[in-house]
Amino acid sequence: MCASGAFDSIYLEALRLKYKDSTAAAFELLNCALEINPNDAEALYQQAMLVLDSDKEPDSTLEERATQQLVRATQLEPSNEIFISARWLGIGFPAESGCAPRVCSKMITAQRKLRRLASLVSIYDYANEPRSRTYTLDRYEK
Repeated sequence: MCASGAFDSIYLEALRLKYKDSTAAAFELLNCALEINPNDAEALYQQAMLVLDSDKEPDSTLEERATQQLVRATQLEPSNEIFISARWLGIGFPAESGCAPRVCSKMITAQRKLRRLASLVSIYDYANEPRSRTYTLDRYEK
C-alpha cells in the first residue's frame, strides 16, 4: 500500500533505495510514484531497469511489463537516447543484428555506466541542484 505524498519525494526516495541496493523497496516506491503519475518517463525507465538489470531471472510477466515500460518511456520522450538504447538492450539483441558477443558485452557495459550517470544526473535535476549536475557531467567527460 502506498503512503500519500508528492511524486518527487517518493521518486527520489526510490532512487536513493535503488543505489543502496534495496531494489525491492525501490521497486515498490516506484509503483507508488507511477500510481501518482503513470506517464512519468523517468519512473517508468527506472522501474524497468530494476527488473532488466537484475542478476535474478525475472518471471516472464514481470519481464514483459518492464519491456512495455521501456517502450512507453520511449514514446513519452522519443528523443531520449538513453531510453532508446536501453529499450533495445532490454529487449535483447535480435539474431539478425549480427552483434558479436564480445562487442555486445562491451556495449552493455558502456550502457550500464551511462545509465548510472543518467540516473545520477536525474537525481540532481529532481533535487534542483544544477551545480552538482554540471560538476558530475564535467567529471564524466574528463
